Amino acid sequence: MNLYENPPVAFLPEHAHGLPGRLGFAPAPGRWPHDPRLGPDQTLGADLACLRDTCGAGVLVTLLEEDEMWRIGLGGLLDGVRSAGLETLWLPIADDTAPSDIVEAARLVGRILDHLAAGRTVVIHCHAGIGRSGTLAACCLVGAGADPRRAIELVREARRGAATAPGQEAFVHEFALAQRRGVMR
Repeated sequence: MNLYENPPVAFLPEHAHGLPGRLGFAPAPGRWPHDPRLGPDQTLGADLACLRDTCGAGVLVTLLEEDEMWRIGLGGLLDGVRSAGLETLWLPIADDTAPSDIVEAARLVGRILDHLAAGRTVVIHCHAGIGRSGTLAACCLVGAGADPRRAIELVREARRGAATAPGQEAFVHEFALAQRRGVMR
């Protein structure tokens, strides 16, 4: 069931990372605007089907913490993603913050870049699809060789307000520095 002509996924321009895949970021599936007659299980399924069928996503990166998933009614999200035929990658990050472990973030960025290099579509999400997901999307661009300032600009052009919580923009710059020092992969 596809409810969307224009799903709320902000895709970055392909030239931004120079790889054959597509990179986007979005609000959490199951939390998109819906017909109020749909139940929670129907909305999650509809959003995942849209990511797979309309957006062509093969990989969904979840940045929600486990307790946050339960709190917002998405306790079965990771199982739902697998059931929808999408690969799931998960790095829990507290709301309105950046990743707490730069090495773990670098590993995740490396996996995302591998998927993009293989021509896959990867969608990153947090709750609102702005802060944590925008931060990680910018780190992916840095991992692909972009200047951190330009990476942040591109992410904010795709979705206004992205990566603006205290520490998120700074994390992208720290990530770039760590990459130069060899933390990546």
